[in-house]
Amino acid sequence: LAGFDVDVFETKEFPGGMLADAIPLFRLSEKTLSDDINRIRRLGVKIYTSTRIDVSAFNKIKDNSDFIYIAVGAQQSMKVSIEGDDVKQGLLDPLKYLSAVRKGESIELGKKVIVLGGGNTAIDAARTAKRFVGENGSVTIVYRRTHREMPADQNEIRAALDESIELIELAAPAKINSVNGSVRSLVCYRMKLQEIDEAGRPRPVKIDGSEFEIAADTIIPAFGQTTDIDFIDQELLEVADPETKEIKLQNAFIGGDAYRGASTVIKAIADGRKTAETITKKAGIDLDKTALRSNNKELTRKQHHEKRARIVYGIKPEETPLAERDYFSLVDLTLTEEEAQQEASRCLFCNEVCDICVTVCPNRANYGYTVEPFEVKLQKAVNDNGKIKIVDDKIFKIEQPYQVLNIDEFCNECGNCTTFCPTSGAPHKDKPKMFLTEKSFRNAESGYYFKLGKLLYKMQNEINSLELKKNQYLFETKAITATLNRDDFSIIDIKFKDDILKETSLKSAVKMSVILNAVQDLYE
Repeated sequence: LAGFDVDVFETKEFPGGMLADAIPLFRLSEKTLSDDINRIRRLGVKIYTSTRIDVSAFNKIKDNSDFIYIAVGAQQSMKVSIEGDDVKQGLLDPLKYLSAVRKGESIELGKKVIVLGGGNTAIDAARTAKRFVGENGSVTIVYRRTHREMPADQNEIRAALDESIELIELAAPAKINSVNGSVRSLVCYRMKLQEIDEAGRPRPVKIDGSEFEIAADTIIPAFGQTTDIDFIDQELLEVADPETKEIKLQNAFIGGDAYRGASTVIKAIADGRKTAETITKKAGIDLDKTALRSNNKELTRKQHHEKRARIVYGIKPEETPLAERDYFSLVDLTLTEEEAQQEASRCLFCNEVCDICVTVCPNRANYGYTVEPFEVKLQKAVNDNGKIKIVDDKIFKIEQPYQVLNIDEFCNECGNCTTFCPTSGAPHKDKPKMFLTEKSFRNAESGYYFKLGKLLYKMQNEINSLELKKNQYLFETKAITATLNRDDFSIIDIKFKDDILKETSLKSAVKMSVILNAVQDLYE
């Protein structure tokens, strides 16, 4: 849409990745996916299928491309050793199983299926198996924690339980029993939850002497997925810029499962969208002049707040009745055109004004303020053996007129703003932090403090100051003092405090000016 020629290289013989290969048809219809892919192709995107990317192929792509986006999916199942897992029949790889069913291949499951794991792949495998074991068959999910800790989407867990899939909580596999090379049963341990682990979940611990046995014809271990990116040096694959996800290979970016590990489709889509904007900006293309930008609704801040001052409940999509569910029919049915328009009308335009962290804070610790968007060409000073040269620096831009800062003394870090943040942020940590007392400011590692018309900014135990006097900014750091033009931040005068520093940027001064104007309104 921004005018690039785009090539997509896909290892499989069809496009769509995991969506086309492993997501069951009762969750995503083939027509819906093919319509999306065909729309992408009509835009001019070239999709090359059956294209295995090895080192040679990747180097060729690198030489013939201006930008590269690595979005390899987590298409390998994680292996966890279980005694007896060398059985020849009845032990299935979850991704291979889901792919085979999607392709219409016949898989013999028997009547009793056990799925190990609690993620979305485990739920997909269990719900798929349930549709093929017959009325007298059973599908059981064994999970070592409780359903509350399962990483799968809660609505998918509910759907599995509604479809009469049994969930055995607080149990872990110990041994696979077999007869003549075929699975016959699974021995499990009972588990108990103890202290929180590194991921923030309670740690499951085996209960000695608690073994029990479950009969099984098929076992599907779904412990998670991983990626296999073997066409680029792993050091080059490391992220060099956490903001843009550009890796150490210049003009190459990473996203989706390749960056996050096994995650959701929508997060991969979001990564792709953000990377497209990053590449467009890096190529010097004005995003506002491309089709990437949605139309601004031009609502005032008051209108935005009025819009979110009332609750309009969403439409619950209709579901296929339990008795009519099969592999090929969607469970969550599509909205009608009228319903879709009604849903769209609920949009709060958070991309224009969010302020959710402001409205949900019980202590009013998050403070919303307005700034006029602007763009300025910065200057920097270069110390050339005592002679100061003023040269052009980077462009500094403020695009969002509505900003938020956090007042430290009002904030007890209750987590409300993090819970409700639509962009998965942590506003009480991410937003600029303002201190109301000098004592709090001095004890903090970083943040802002306003004192007698002067704004102080602390970072890594160094304090910068900015003051507005006679339409000029007076900026001081540990290394320099500078006088800046209020309108364009051009350098009127600058002095280096020692000869060690060779050059200095004034980006911090411009950022501080935004906060300075905001806190003056706050104190008034």
